Amino acid sequence: MEYFDPPVKSIHPDERLYSGFVPGLPPELEPLRRQLVEIQCNDSPYKTATVRRELLLRTLAHMQADSDCTPEIYATLQGALAVAYQQHPGGNRTQEMEAALVACEEALRVYTLEHYPSQYASVQVTLGNVYRERALGIQRDNLERSIACYREALRVSTQADHPYEYAQ
Repeated sequence: MEYFDPPVKSIHPDERLYSGFVPGLPPELEPLRRQLVEIQCNDSPYKTATVRRELLLRTLAHMQADSDCTPEIYATLQGALAVAYQQHPGGNRTQEMEAALVACEEALRVYTLEHYPSQYASVQVTLGNVYRERALGIQRDNLERSIACYREALRVSTQADHPYEYAQ
């Protein structure tokens, strides 16, 4: 079953999305992965956030009705959706950040430190970014939560483990 028209351009399987790698997507979601990568390769994340958000929301709606949707697929899509909300330049910024928080929380129900450390760290970074930009609540509390999320991500991603990502 194919939900989307795949782009013509061939994409290397290890290309990154702004939310990290999208491992193990089933064959019916390969066109979605390629489409997201194509969108992101053609413009800045902030210019493509609206298109990515709408594409991910439609996909999530389809996947929730699909009995073959695994928790990992759902979490991956929620993580990518959180990034799209966080990067969305228009609209109500308060609502965008709150929607991003919900999407991160949904992803973290599956992506735990114990079972999916890399994905967990990626969502923690996104969550830290969202708390940093959050308008609701007390700013100091949001910033402290942001720092706590970044520290949590660093439990997985250290300079010793990933020296090239920390190089300047």
